Amino acid sequence: MLSLEETVAHLTSRPAARLRLPDRGLVREDYRADLVLLDPDTVAAGSAFEAPCTLPVGIRTR
Repeated sequence: MLSLEETVAHLTSRPAARLRLPDRGLVREDYRADLVLLDPDTVAAGSAFEAPCTLPVGIRTR
């Protein structure tokens, strides 16, 4: 399992760098960003393979 920090990097800055997207993947001035606010104490690891349509626990969707 990855730490929360490693998971975020794995899903954001690393793909942006690999795809050579210079203004994506980090939260910086003049960068484009889609942000998700979450409380790490309430986020639960999901089982995406068993139930891929299940909403995440601990991340509000609206």
